[in-house]
Amino acid sequence: MNDVPVAILYHSLLGHTEAVARCLGEGVDALAGASASLFPVAEAERRIDDLDRFDAIVFGCPTHFGGVSAEMKRLMDQTIPQYKAARWRDKIAAGFTCGGGPSGDKQTCLIQIAVFAMQQGMIWIGIDPLKDVRSGQGKPPGYNQWDSSIGLMATAESDDVTPASPPEADRETARLFGRRIALATRRWMRDGAG
Repeated sequence: MNDVPVAILYHSLLGHTEAVARCLGEGVDALAGASASLFPVAEAERRIDDLDRFDAIVFGCPTHFGGVSAEMKRLMDQTIPQYKAARWRDKIAAGFTCGGGPSGDKQTCLIQIAVFAMQQGMIWIGIDPLKDVRSGQGKPPGYNQWDSSIGLMATAESDDVTPASPPEADRETARLFGRRIALATRRWMRDGAG
């Protein structure tokens, strides 16, 4: 039974952001009973009302000049009916971005996504900054190497998607973040708003 449906909406220009979206989905799917559905922005625009059935929606795009891509912004602007009817209120939300440099103002992109989610009345989930510290296992090597808390930052280290671009550390952070989103969604829908 899939009791934790998570939608991952993404825009990917060269394929790096899609690679991160797929890793997030793997993390969601790793939790028993959770399932991720990936929606490229063009598909999400055509199926915007279908997104209402998901308990969590994760938004991702490349950082373009310190903000979300035009394609992601267009999708956000199409959610006025969701906003007016509070259809996404109390859903879990999270965000991720990918860009060419370690910073590249990725945080401002994530802030833009977070503000959008908050305006929709969604519940924002950030990265776990202390991953596995309490378990005594410590953080996995390279975990959250860009030290983000608001969401996932990944780096595209070349124009082509390769095993090193985005780097495996960013991909593994995405998997762990996906699992965290699924866990938080299950907890929220069971004990919180749901």
